[in-house]
Amino acid sequence: MASQHRRRANLPASSTTRIVVAALAAFVLSATYYGVVVGTVWHELSGASADAFAPWQPIAQIIRNLVVAYALDYILLRTSAVGVLASLQISFRLWLGFQAMAIIGSVIHEGYPVILYCVHAFDALMTVAVMTICLRANLRKQAT
Repeated sequence: MASQHRRRANLPASSTTRIVVAALAAFVLSATYYGVVVGTVWHELSGASADAFAPWQPIAQIIRNLVVAYALDYILLRTSAVGVLASLQISFRLWLGFQAMAIIGSVIHEGYPVILYCVHAFDALMTVAVMTICLRANLRKQAT
């Protein structure tokens, strides 16, 4: 029954694995970005302290990443984009139209600092790019 559902939806058998790998890769990338690259700037601008995080937050972020990776995989499969580059072009447009615009709403309506917007928007761009690469790179190997 599950294989029939996959055939009808045109989902590769490894779809679940690719989604999990994409979500975890994005989690590691974001943790490194916020913890090492922009940690000081982010903490100063957001007012968050390193010890203010609750133990459930990483789990919630991984679940969030799983949902995003699932949705991204679903959209990319239906666009018939061939290859990583074409998929990255679609993902960039999705990021620009949805994530970047959603975050800019905080700048427009809530006085969110522009530099903090840039920090979060770049993280969103990096994560959608790494997810796209994880979701698409293996498909080329399967096709050959």
